[in-house]
Amino acid sequence: MICAYIDRYRERFGVEPICRVLTEHDMQIAPSSYYAHRRRPVTDALRAEAVLVNVVIDLHRKNRDAYGIRKMWHAMTQAGHRVGRDQVARLMAIAGVQGVSRGQHTTTTTRRGSGAEHSRVRCASCSVSLVVCCVGLGAPPWVWGSFRGELHPVKRFVFTR
Repeated sequence: MICAYIDRYRERFGVEPICRVLTEHDMQIAPSSYYAHRRRPVTDALRAEAVLVNVVIDLHRKNRDAYGIRKMWHAMTQAGHRVGRDQVARLMAIAGVQGVSRGQHTTTTTRRGSGAEHSRVRCASCSVSLVVCCVGLGAPPWVWGSFRGELHPVKRFVFTR
């Protein structure tokens, strides 16, 4: 990216002054590094990767920008490209595309209050812990104990904190 910037403005300012100004602004690059990068030929692997990134972008647009890694991997193999799923994930990251996630969301639960009264569900009639109340009344062997709002099947005993 820095080399592309230098390529764009080297005719106007020169390579050494551009590198000096970039170094003053915490983007350190030596002129020798720039020239070494320019001399380095593009490898076949980089060229093939660039072609595959373009294929990923084209397939992503063709499928209404909805395909994720797995479907993109299937679409690329159906199009005749021999790529692995992890390679497709890397190519999608390079291209900056991702699939659409529908219906998935995270729920964050926060605790109301800080006392022990919120760690147990209370019985509505006697305001005793629901598990203690039900067990005391001769509940069946399977008792539904509640801990912080989640129901867990427990057999004859309940662990609470």
